Amino acid sequence: MTVPVKLLTQVTQAAKTHQPELSVSCSENAIKLTGPFVLSDLRGPFDCYQVELQIPSNFPWHEPTVFETGGRIPKNIDRHVIPSNGSCCLGVWEEWLVNVPGHSFDKLMTGWLYDFFFSQSWFEAKGEWPFGQRSHGKAGIVESYADLLGVTLDAKVIADHLKLLARETIKGHSLCPCGSGKRLRKCHRDSIQLLSNRIRPTMAKRMLNRIASN
Repeated sequence: MTVPVKLLTQVTQAAKTHQPELSVSCSENAIKLTGPFVLSDLRGPFDCYQVELQIPSNFPWHEPTVFETGGRIPKNIDRHVIPSNGSCCLGVWEEWLVNVPGHSFDKLMTGWLYDFFFSQSWFEAKGEWPFGQRSHGKAGIVESYADLLGVTLDAKVIADHLKLLARETIKGHSLCPCGSGKRLRKCHRDSIQLLSNRIRPTMAKRMLNRIASN
């Protein structure tokens, strides 16, 4: 899949605005950013990481792959780096897709990406994560989805909610996914309607497939 011109323009502009020391290159199916990723606050730069970012041509539906290339961050899950390929774990991607309007690369660069490296610096200095942390693997996905849906940490309850949200039409006589045994119209109809406005059927199916495959 060829990289869309609009995406290349978006990524190039975001890098120029927020991380001008990064170099941008483009292959047939991905955009690559390499170089120093600088952390700054109102007083100016205070830390820096050598990085490589690979942005797929179908961003934002597929998440970027991020590597810290300077050897500073240990390659283990306790530092939120995936040992099998050395890539950084920014979070559960569906959470970003649901919570960030517009899905622009600019918002990723100044949000999750910045927060990941800021958290690493904070952990080095203080031995704790500034924004808390999720569990690893499937447990972390369950935690993320439970937060998005506003339900308990129960994989079945989460799956039942997603199965309902995956329908193109949600009818009141459907069983409520909360497990009460009541019909939706007599239980959590209003909250499910609000959720359906945030988590569309395509996204619900994606989340359901992911939780089933982990």
